Amino acid sequence: YGNHEKIRLPTFGRAMAYEKSTCDLLVVSSGKRVSPRNVAAGQQAMGEVYRFNLDEGRFSQPYSFPSALRTKRYQEQDLAMNAQVLQLGGACIAVSPTHSLAAIGAEDGTVRLWDNRAPTNSLSPFLNLDVASATSGYGYFDEMANSGFPGEVTSVCFDSSGLHMCAGTKGGNVALFDMRSSKPLFVKEHQYGLPIHTVQFHSGSGTVLSSDPKLVKIWNAKGSAKGSTEDGWDGALDTDVSESEGLGGATGSIVANVEGTADFSHFIACGDESDSSGGNNGLLLCAGEQSKVQSFYCPVLGSAPKWCSFLDNITEELEERDGALDKTADESAVDQTVYEDYKFLTRSEIDSLSISNLVGTPLLR
Repeated sequence: YGNHEKIRLPTFGRAMAYEKSTCDLLVVSSGKRVSPRNVAAGQQAMGEVYRFNLDEGRFSQPYSFPSALRTKRYQEQDLAMNAQVLQLGGACIAVSPTHSLAAIGAEDGTVRLWDNRAPTNSLSPFLNLDVASATSGYGYFDEMANSGFPGEVTSVCFDSSGLHMCAGTKGGNVALFDMRSSKPLFVKEHQYGLPIHTVQFHSGSGTVLSSDPKLVKIWNAKGSAKGSTEDGWDGALDTDVSESEGLGGATGSIVANVEGTADFSHFIACGDESDSSGGNNGLLLCAGEQSKVQSFYCPVLGSAPKWCSFLDNITEELEERDGALDKTADESAVDQTVYEDYKFLTRSEIDSLSISNLVGTPLLR
């Protein structure tokens, strides 16, 4: 118990991920600041991803990348230019569970990809994905009320197949990509226009869960309609769920919205010993601006984990109650609260009252 080791970084870290094929802990940093004099002399801000090898116990040479800011509108504004050019940092990171690709989302609106299987002298990204341009024109980002670059990538994730990726932006947009194309398959807008802090694929239901501070939005990642579209995509993702097992609906259609009592800062799909990733379960744990973790059970996503399987029983009773309400809506005697006006008896109490013959009847369940 306690701290086993402490590691100091040259600059502030913002996110980290473990790459199991090389035993590297990848840490996205805020980047090293460049003085205005050096910028005027032609020096460019560089972002860095620190690599600490947990097997050897030492730092490897970090990944580095230059700024890709190209938007003239922001380059003409001195304040925005200084914020983006004097210092370039990463904001999020994800490692594919299938292959060794590491995706880093940065402040300039670009997702950079590294292949950790490449030789150690390959420290530059082999692919730059321009998410800012792909999501330009989408969303409800209010430039008067919010500061910063709306195309900044704030969250990124891979699906279980490694062929698809989602990237969330500061402007409240989530872009769904096929890794074989730079054009997004779909762009989902969050109406609040707030930064997307968490994005996650849910393989069991074929959905994407994306969250801003106000809500967790659950939407279809695989369309039910077959046939090719104008961009050449057939609307189906290569997940473990077959076409007939999906939730149905068009790609991007809303399955559910989850709202809490406090602003969200992160969420996970909670699993159990048989499904540690939570990809087939429907329990969401949301951290927010309060001391307690908020929990939400969404049966449409899947069953409850084994350690809280009682949630499934309550859900079934609620469904039975709703069915009874639909059939007898005009009867005021229908009880609308689970177990209200019920008294729980032990077996010894039943024997002492001599009512064991009533077990199984409506009078004694």
